[in-house]
Amino acid sequence: PLALLWVCWSGPASAVVTLIDGLIQPQGLAIDHQAGKLYWTEVSARSLSRANLDGSEVEVVVKPSKNAEDAPYGVALDTKAGKVYWTTQCCTIRRANFDGTGLEHIVNATYTSGIALDVEAGKMYWTTWIGGLIRRANLNGTGQEVLISRGTQTPIDLALDPIRRKIYWADVGKRTVERASMDDGSGMEVLNVSWAIQQTNGISLDPQGARVYLTGSEVEPGAQSGSIYRANLNGDDSEVIISQRGMGVPYGIAYDSSDGAVYWTDQQKGTIQRLLLRCTPGELTVPSRDNRTMTQVSYGNMNHGGLQTYDCPENYTGHVTFMCFDGLVSHSSGTCARDCPASHFSQGNVTSVEHGTMIDGETLKVGCGQHLVGPVQLVCADGAVEIQSGECRVPRDCPAGVTRLIESAQIRHGPLEHGSRMDVSCPQGFNGSYILGCRDGVIYPVTGVCRASCEAGSLWVDNGGGAVVIQHSTIRPGRSLKVACPEGSAGQGVELQCMGDYVRVVNAQCTKISRCPADTIDVNGATLFHPTMGEGDVRSVDCPESYTGSVNLTCTDSTIYAAGTCFMDCPAGAIRDFNLVEVAHPAAAHDSMIVAECPAGYSGVIPLQCHDGNFTVFCSYFNSSRCSCRRLPQEAKISVPIGTLAPFVAAVLLSVLAICLVRYATRCPCQTLLPLWASHRSPRCRKPPPRGPAGGLPSVPRAAARCIAEALGIHPGAIPAGDGGTRGAGGSDAGGASKANGAGEPADGGLVPLPSYWATRDGIHIFSDPNRIAEIERLMNETWRVCYTRDRLLSGGGTRMPVGCRVANVLRIEHHRGYANYWKHMSGVMSTRGSSIEPFPTITDGRLNLLEEGCNQKYLFHGTNPESAHNIARNLFQISMAGTSRGCMFGPGIYLAENASKSDEYAKEGDGVYVGLCAMLLCRAVSGRVLTVDTSADFSEHVRNGSYDSVCGDRLAAAGTFREMIFFHEEAVYPEFIVIYARTYGDD
Repeated sequence: PLALLWVCWSGPASAVVTLIDGLIQPQGLAIDHQAGKLYWTEVSARSLSRANLDGSEVEVVVKPSKNAEDAPYGVALDTKAGKVYWTTQCCTIRRANFDGTGLEHIVNATYTSGIALDVEAGKMYWTTWIGGLIRRANLNGTGQEVLISRGTQTPIDLALDPIRRKIYWADVGKRTVERASMDDGSGMEVLNVSWAIQQTNGISLDPQGARVYLTGSEVEPGAQSGSIYRANLNGDDSEVIISQRGMGVPYGIAYDSSDGAVYWTDQQKGTIQRLLLRCTPGELTVPSRDNRTMTQVSYGNMNHGGLQTYDCPENYTGHVTFMCFDGLVSHSSGTCARDCPASHFSQGNVTSVEHGTMIDGETLKVGCGQHLVGPVQLVCADGAVEIQSGECRVPRDCPAGVTRLIESAQIRHGPLEHGSRMDVSCPQGFNGSYILGCRDGVIYPVTGVCRASCEAGSLWVDNGGGAVVIQHSTIRPGRSLKVACPEGSAGQGVELQCMGDYVRVVNAQCTKISRCPADTIDVNGATLFHPTMGEGDVRSVDCPESYTGSVNLTCTDSTIYAAGTCFMDCPAGAIRDFNLVEVAHPAAAHDSMIVAECPAGYSGVIPLQCHDGNFTVFCSYFNSSRCSCRRLPQEAKISVPIGTLAPFVAAVLLSVLAICLVRYATRCPCQTLLPLWASHRSPRCRKPPPRGPAGGLPSVPRAAARCIAEALGIHPGAIPAGDGGTRGAGGSDAGGASKANGAGEPADGGLVPLPSYWATRDGIHIFSDPNRIAEIERLMNETWRVCYTRDRLLSGGGTRMPVGCRVANVLRIEHHRGYANYWKHMSGVMSTRGSSIEPFPTITDGRLNLLEEGCNQKYLFHGTNPESAHNIARNLFQISMAGTSRGCMFGPGIYLAENASKSDEYAKEGDGVYVGLCAMLLCRAVSGRVLTVDTSADFSEHVRNGSYDSVCGDRLAAAGTFREMIFFHEEAVYPEFIVIYARTYGDD
């Protein structure tokens, strides 16, 4: 079975340390950990050198030779004897002392490459890359023999596992990693990692950790796609531990098990680099949850890029997660909250309350001091005891009133002070007396008895629905009396019995019927009428004229309770703008928006929003410059005969038509040439106008009409299409741009410019737009980057990575309410930020339609499934659904990406007609001021408090993967296209 290759770390630049650079084709590499030295060969320099493990104190061990056959290849160390061994390009294997003295030619051999030593057994092994042989001999060169002669092709490097007596080698001819017995060469097998690596150059082992480390590159050694791999000794659990941009051709490799570090040479870059793969045990200082104290948390061995959770130390509660990165441990998440030691608590009216040891979050109810009532609930919060709820206060006295006793008597009593008692007589018809007490405003019986006499009188019963007063006549001793339920109650009645001198209730089946009689209730100034309602009834009542909304009325215990409110509409009247110009406006319903026209002699409009009877000038609805009335210039009145004026008007119209023809002939917007006619438009010429279906310019009649309309201030949306206009399927202008040429009517009554290629003016519509398929497929494939991440679910049983896509269909979404909200949000960002927004480039810039540049408006992708895509198209994005699929790395928001391949990680195939097809939404998004982060946390508050408009999670910089854009306002994203597509693979 094929192994699954996981990308463990995409190695940011800070994780890899370049120890030495400026080398000439470095190849072999070996480490002497005890002496703290690393040795390497340089093929083109024909030298062998060494340095400290940190790259310092570089020195040449074997000086460069003029003879090409002396060029060293592989290198190995005998740390016991202090000898360095190396192979050469031609004819010999040599050894010398570590300082280069005592040079010996110990073996005559051709085309040697990799070399490894079994010092304990006194053997050396080497590969012959032409001929496909693996040989061995004694350390002094005697006793040469062929260990493996069959089944290999071009063995290039080798390594030994003396614990398991295995020899491993990389065969570049077969593109495999293999192993066999190092004693007799038997038991050859191919490692399960071989399928994932195009070409393996170097190999090193960690026998104690049972891991093999490999350097690899694409088919040709010169390809810039090198990686460092790691796997179990049988090739399982393969992972890429480093694969960063700019890596050339990693070749020789050595693993230092003592430090948990891997070293390698890069032939193309001329460097020796290191990556620490383990963090050793230690302690890390972390702040307590509320930053009140600092504590030391111990941790054990950790792998590079790994996360490990540890318990907080004694006297602290919680867990913390640490991350190992390039040998350093950092705090990733979690907190340690300090427990509260036993002590006395005093605060405000709570005085010297003793409590035992409390762990963080533990609560304790305590009483209050003398002359006060409570209780209060204390909580341990990060080492400090605080009041969580309740209060200590002066007790309340008890007012005069009526108290019902268990014996069915109702006793009237006078006022009582807190803590006092009162003797009261039983009411008429009852015998006995009672002592009542007052505790914090509540009357309670202390002692006594009130028994109903058998004489005519009254008593109360409660069958669970409230007290019902029963009137009864005289009852003879030993006799019983059945009394019907009185008005306002229902049931089988009450059975009473005279027990000598008092009445006993034998059976009570009268239940109180609560009702709310017909009446009116005032809600926010609105008078609402309701009919008679029974207990528990709920009735929805519409607000009266001049109000908006409805209220739910509930009858509970004979009382009407209202849920909801009535908002007052706004009456007609007049307001003054910022220039104190009085502007009349009509009436408007609550929460609606109107546009009031400036009076005669002025130009402009004032957008107004009605909220609960009050109008507010809503400047963010338009550009701020359009929120006041501007006085028109005074013009001299000249009497001109109609016959004289007509030629002049005709000349002006002909001039405008000519200028518009020039506009399209020169491919420049009309407003550039007509600043006096259209001063409210942008004075810049941004992009050429859209071309017709045959590649030519748009037809002149339609273009000229639109230009004249713009010049004369006539809304282009009011001009009929005519015969000259060419539209694509679904009403889409062929190749049309998204500049706002039309206007829709949103729910609030304001005008919103619509994209020119939209075919509708209101509602929700989804059209097939086949004219977009080619350009969107091109955009997706050009932004598609093959990169493994933890979010990528591989297809084909976990063995294939998609390399692109084919678009089957594109659907255009015309959701007028959603687009109006999006447009108003964008206008608000532009009005608030102004020119302070710094450009934020993405790889989708300049594609598809012309978007507003001033607020970083972008086209971005969102991966989903076909069914969910249609749901979002109709109901728009809902932040309440954030994280239901894969979580929220940067906070609960709307996640989009500039790379289609990133969004494809979250796309799923559909059912029915969508079997085998995925869906992606291509969205407009207002980025505004962007906060760029490279660590995971909840950054939503930075946007919600107005500091930023969006967040860029830059995992491209942090991990070499992708950037994601996160939006925390639903109005900041408008899903414009549904893209139905199929993934393509390298074998498609």
